[in-house]
Amino acid sequence: MNGNGQGRGNRAGGQGRGMGTGQGLGGTCVCPKCGYSEQHQRGVPCFEVRCPKCNMQLIRGK
Repeated sequence: MNGNGQGRGNRAGGQGRGMGTGQGLGGTCVCPKCGYSEQHQRGVPCFEVRCPKCNMQLIRGK
């Protein structure tokens, strides 16, 4: 104990839906190169899906 009243507690700084790596349900995956989009599939990150037109990794859209 250091005597200054400040402990070493663990603070849980959790982030809500859309603020962490997962962005919740719904939405689309979009190609940043050609604009192709498809419905986001639950459990499959957009970056693991490739665009069928230009073979780029998709990114999460709105």
